[in-house]
Amino acid sequence: MKSRNNLILPVEGLRGVAVSIVLLYHLEIQWFSGGFIGVDIFFVISGFLIAKLLRGEYDSTGSISLRHFYARRARRILPAATAVLLGTVIGARFFLEPLRLNSLTWDAIASASFWVNILFERRSIDYLLSSLPPSPLQHYWSLSVEEQFYFIFPALLLTTFRISRSKKQTAVIILATVGLLSFAFCVSITGSFRSLAFFYLPSRAWQFIGGALIPFVPMQLLPVRSQLFKLLPFGGLLLLGYSVTRFDESTSYPGAIAIIPTVAAFVLIVLSTSDNLPNRWLSNPVLLAIGQRSFALYLWHWPIIIAVKGEDQTALSSVDAALAILITFVLTEITHRFIENPIRYSKLFSVRVRRSLVLATVLVTCGVLTGILNDTLRPPINGVTNALDTNIDSWPDLLREAPQTVLLPQNLSPRLEIVFEDEPRIYQLGCHDYDSDEPRVCEFGNPSSETRLAIFGDSHAAQWFEPLKRIIEQKDWYLLSITRSGCSPLPGLMQIKCQPWYSNAIQVIQNRRIQTVLVSSLINATELSPNDLRTSLMQLRENLAEQGATSVFVQDTPRPLFNIPICLSEHTDNVQVCNLRKVESVSTILNDVISDVFDDDSSTFLEVEDWFCVEEICPSVIGNTVVYRDDSHISTRYAEVLIAQIQQSIIPLVAKR
Repeated sequence: MKSRNNLILPVEGLRGVAVSIVLLYHLEIQWFSGGFIGVDIFFVISGFLIAKLLRGEYDSTGSISLRHFYARRARRILPAATAVLLGTVIGARFFLEPLRLNSLTWDAIASASFWVNILFERRSIDYLLSSLPPSPLQHYWSLSVEEQFYFIFPALLLTTFRISRSKKQTAVIILATVGLLSFAFCVSITGSFRSLAFFYLPSRAWQFIGGALIPFVPMQLLPVRSQLFKLLPFGGLLLLGYSVTRFDESTSYPGAIAIIPTVAAFVLIVLSTSDNLPNRWLSNPVLLAIGQRSFALYLWHWPIIIAVKGEDQTALSSVDAALAILITFVLTEITHRFIENPIRYSKLFSVRVRRSLVLATVLVTCGVLTGILNDTLRPPINGVTNALDTNIDSWPDLLREAPQTVLLPQNLSPRLEIVFEDEPRIYQLGCHDYDSDEPRVCEFGNPSSETRLAIFGDSHAAQWFEPLKRIIEQKDWYLLSITRSGCSPLPGLMQIKCQPWYSNAIQVIQNRRIQTVLVSSLINATELSPNDLRTSLMQLRENLAEQGATSVFVQDTPRPLFNIPICLSEHTDNVQVCNLRKVESVSTILNDVISDVFDDDSSTFLEVEDWFCVEEICPSVIGNTVVYRDDSHISTRYAEVLIAQIQQSIIPLVAKR
């Protein structure tokens, strides 16, 4: 379709679609479980627009001015991005708990200087599966990836034009080669390093390059009048609809499947100048208005949703969702009208490149200083009194006294600022799986020992690794670790993607001649009926017995309904607010079924709730030790305190072999 004000209308409308589905995804609207692909659409659009701009400049001037390019990007991106960052950090002091304010410091610094995607990957934050509370600046990761691409791409294109006489053909060959390498890299690492594939430019560059190839497509050679060709825009919309409604948190993303929304966006942009029904729909005034404001809308929607959700971070009610949308659109309009457009089109900055570059330096510096000031001014997380050190000897008495503890200890272990990192070493060693079908086999202790144990299950099994490792080292036994996040070993709870991993893990247990398997899993009492749960447990027990192994089902730890460290940081003067009620955190029905199934010559049930609860209360702090590192897993520090209880429980079971 015809362009207006140098904008191709359907492309602007496609921007509106992209930001809308991201917004609806983050609002947790039922039919938008795959709305995260809106970011992929942005990547393709960005690659297209930048390549179109640079090619046009080269065709008209014979060169590409990198200084002018970066000046334009600074005026386009930095004013709104910095304004939202400042607003978010200031507002966070009113809606974030002290512990989350602590991590916001580096989030702000990295967002302002465009490397926050690397920061989030290094924290091992899985954008789709993380149980950690999200940062209000987490969505800046895509902006960082985009700016990193903008930093490299113009120089690459200019170099390509200069080294070859056949400029267009050479550009296509080089871009296509880089894109294919990036796609292959993305596919190869998604299974094993999903967060790396999700957050890093090398595994996302192919989507930008897909868009960047569009200005080099010889439109005159396309069969635009054929009936089949006219159906392609409909196909593009259908592919986007499929991605949005069928993808979800369990999708191994980005990986090869990211080709679907990427190709859909590519097709819609290639055909955006044609007169067809999809283009007319994409050019409707509502989508165009949203598309023109898409950048500010994308920046504001996420911190507003986080703020409206509040401390518990539960799903928004209809009223709260409407409130979040209203606030987001109001702030978007203010930012678009009074910050984004005035600075972007200001003659004060556009006539002098140096002024734009100075503006960029000032805005980036302001963003970085905002993060530093947040760290300087954030409220300290201080305990009020000293507590006795929690160790193997003091633990029984401290557990009994813990429900009466009111004040957060000063000598807390681990400190709240680092308790999220208190994971078993198998995470750092790369022994804990995330997406690989082939189990990462990690062996500990004496490989020649006749006493051979394995720990098997999801991350709730992995949390027992450290005390088990200590025990097998003391006893000169052998231990095999086979765990994977989000993969329950119970057939009835097992996701389809986990089935190959489970089958291979069972084979490894057989090959390593494992005698005793300690198995555990997160189980929601509402996921299966008692009869279906019984069937799944029996199947698991029989699968392990067929390998000649005795199975010990370790009862799952009492489950919090909220993030314990964050709660403690908010309630240092009354930690009882953060204690768990046993009736809400421990399922009697669930445990009765498990204990009934795992009760024969080849299996047993290890009950652990008394290691965490006193009568009806499960304390969040015992002595000077934080029991949980998040909203689900126990801290490694507390697991190590329980070594005597674990040893007393498993040694008699192993002795039966």
